[in-house]
Parts: sequence; structure tokens; C-alpha cells
Amino acid sequence: MTSREKFYEFFYKIVNEKNNNSVYLSAVKYNKIVSEIKNVRSSGIKSNKAYRILKRYDLITIGEEDKLILPLLESNTNIVYYITNEHIYDVLHDVHLSIGHGGKHRMNAEVKKSIKI
Repeated sequence: MTSREKFYEFFYKIVNEKNNNSVYLSAVKYNKIVSEIKNVRSSGIKSNKAYRILKRYDLITIGEEDKLILPLLESNTNIVYYITNEHIYDVLHDVHLSIGHGGKHRMNAEVKKSIKI
């Protein structure tokens, strides 16, 4: 069993125990949020749910692809991306290697700079 398979075995075990309101985004949930944001922006009608979504998420278009990000604040111009469950291992593995196999605290600090998990 590869490290990726082992990671996702434990990861999905944890995700399945969580409530539906957890921060983990499947590809389906991610795409649903992207389409909801587009609908809210195009319709102009904002419900309570729309205000909550716009407070938590924003879209950035890179090429032809829309990506979910944290809304930018005037004081902070650093873009923080939301990622789907399917990409978590790759991101964590890349960060782990980039910081020289640093510990969990260094990884956590580095991940928080650009990724919202």
C-alpha cells in the first residue's frame, strides 16, 4: 500500500465521521459552491444563504478555470485557495518536501499561507 493510499484511507475514514458542515470539500461540493457564487453574482438577488457564501468564498479565474479563494481583505493581499479532498495529499506532500521534511508545526504554518483546508 502506497503512502497516498494509506493517507486517503485514514482521511476518508475521518471525513465520513464528520458532519456535512465540515470544511472538507469534495469535488462535487466544490463545483456546487462555484456555481452558486456565479448564480448569485449574475442574478443580483441575495438571500441569507447567498450572503453567507459570499462572506466565506470568492472566485478567481485563472485561464478558463474558476478557483475558490478566501475573500481578499484590504490589509491582506495574499491569495488563499480552497482545495478539494482529492488534492490534499499532493499539497501536503509538496509542502513537506519544500520545507526540508520539517515537522507538523512548520508544515501547518506553511500550508496556511496559501491553502485553506
